[in-house]
This record gives sequence, structure tokens and C-alpha cells, in this order.
Amino acid sequence: MSRWTPCKRGDFIPRLRGLGFDGPFSGGRHQFMVFGQKRLAIPTNPEYSVPQLRILLREVEGILSRAVTIMEWIVAAAPSFAGIGEGSDRGLELGEVTGIVQASRELSLGQVARWKAF
Repeated sequence: MSRWTPCKRGDFIPRLRGLGFDGPFSGGRHQFMVFGQKRLAIPTNPEYSVPQLRILLREVEGILSRAVTIMEWIVAAAPSFAGIGEGSDRGLELGEVTGIVQASRELSLGQVARWKAF
């Protein structure tokens, strides 16, 4: 796994949807996403720097009341990286899920340790 890189807003929002968040909704200065009764403000800048991404992911973990594993992050991103556009209702194909599982198995323990240290 390579170093952390900045994340586009358009990639971050579908990942949050994959983790169970709804939205984004408009209100106040920023759009926000909802998980149950909790809100996560989504900054308006088009790309999030690595430090900003880390802060947002820690806030997501606080809302979820659990850690987000690298496997969850990869699977949550699958719809956007598999070419499935927003608004699609077909879900993931079996081949897409198989590819995600195979890719996750290729992660070394060192890569998982780096994710945990994040």
C-alpha cells in the first residue's frame, strides 16, 4: 500500500455512504452527512489534505463508536471505483466483490499495521 494521499471530496462522500451514512444534506455553512442521530460536517473544499482526512476519519470512528478497518474502507470505496455511478441501484456484482476480497488478501501485515498506526 502506498503512502496516504489527498482524497477528493467526490471519493470521500461515497465511502461514507458505504459505511452507512446518509446525505449529504445542506444546512448551515457546510453540507453534512447523517448516521443515526449524529451529524458529520463535510468541508466544502474539493480535495482533503492528508491531515484533514485523518481528522475526518477519526471523527467518523467516533460517530460509529468503533474503528474503521482498512477492509471496510476498501469495500466502502468499491462502488465508486468499480464504475458504478451515484444513484445506481444495482449494487456490486459477484466478480467485483471477489476482486475486492482478493485485493484485500494481498495486504501484508505491515500494511495493516501502518493503517492501525494512522
